[in-house]
Amino acid sequence: MAEDFVNEQGYTPEEEKARRERTLKLITILFMGAILMLFVGLISAVIVSKMDGFWVNLKLPSAFYWSTLTILLSSLTFIVGKKFAQSNNQGGLKAMISSTLVLGMGFMYLQFQGWKQLVESGNMVTGGIYFDKGAYGDRFVLLSEGAEVHFDGDKYTVEGDTLNEKQVEELKEFINPICLNDRKFVNHPYELMDYEAPYSIGLVSKSSLKPIPLQFQDGKLYNDGVEVSLTDRSTLFAFAFGIKNETAFFGMRGKYGEDFTVSLNGEVLDFIDRKLYFPSFELNEEQISDLEAKHFEGGKEYIIKGGKVYSEGEVVKVDDFHFENSKTGVDYYILNDIWYQVGEEISAGQYNKFYQASNTASSYIYVLSAMHGIHILFGFGLLLVLLVRSFKGYYNSEHIVGLKVGGYFWHFLGVLWIGLFFFWMSITI
Repeated sequence: MAEDFVNEQGYTPEEEKARRERTLKLITILFMGAILMLFVGLISAVIVSKMDGFWVNLKLPSAFYWSTLTILLSSLTFIVGKKFAQSNNQGGLKAMISSTLVLGMGFMYLQFQGWKQLVESGNMVTGGIYFDKGAYGDRFVLLSEGAEVHFDGDKYTVEGDTLNEKQVEELKEFINPICLNDRKFVNHPYELMDYEAPYSIGLVSKSSLKPIPLQFQDGKLYNDGVEVSLTDRSTLFAFAFGIKNETAFFGMRGKYGEDFTVSLNGEVLDFIDRKLYFPSFELNEEQISDLEAKHFEGGKEYIIKGGKVYSEGEVVKVDDFHFENSKTGVDYYILNDIWYQVGEEISAGQYNKFYQASNTASSYIYVLSAMHGIHILFGFGLLLVLLVRSFKGYYNSEHIVGLKVGGYFWHFLGVLWIGLFFFWMSITI
């Protein structure tokens, strides 16, 4: 009688079921292995790039944290759905597979939000680390009542006084008519309101120690009666665009040290007054006590001696205070009551490489997350098949092979994303 239940290949139904399950598992494992090797190769490229040359240590978008939670929940609903199938609970199975699909869509939505946040922070698919055309101080600066508005890469100051948030917004409003809402240079008349009251534009020239004030008349800017050249107008557009979009030095937006940092050959650099230095180090008590220097800032003289800072003969408390030992030429700063010696500035050759360096960190994040997203789309197709079959009552305690194999692939995609997420966490700030 047993022979009646043997198929043409000589397998019983139970053996045929086990054979089919093994085949599906093997195909799925091979497919997942190929995907894994692809991502391992890309991750290796990331590690090599980070340790060789300039690299941006950026902050992961907050949307990626939520997408990670979402894909974890989708795996949980899939597991619960499989348990419902094993207990022949068709209603529970349909609800859980539907929930998994919805959560998967939520994951992709959050991925798009993450990419949007990257763009908003200045981390494009392709782009430079340095704002290479129109960086503040390269060709143009702003003047306030004739005095140079200094930009250190973080804040604007005039004669040592830091501009407040309202003043910075006024500065942006002043410069905005030069670039308007354009992203590319358009040669148009400028509608600069209240020029020289207080803001104006200064031209940086090697022939002058101070910026040369430009004159404004009839929508045009002049240098000693001669209209600025078309090349300079193009640079001025980029200069205005950088100020307006808060990318006046770096291509990325945000505060250095909080939102991003830059590494050279794996070593995080310090950024002070538009210059890059190898890491600072903390001074010990003896080094602090031996340090003597004078510093002028904001019209005041500061004397550093015996581990204290004096102004007008009185000990003063300072924070985020930078000064130079004029005898040695070494820079120091005090932050949160801790004294640091600034590391050596990077060389001219390294600056040349920095000016040309691309933000490959953000490029890799886009590539890796987009490639993962493409595989998620394959996962959606699989979930749709499983959903249709679950509504047809295809899966139950006796027939669950497809559901199990589909679960392997969906869980793999979840684990793959979590691996990528924690890898990025280890190399970002």
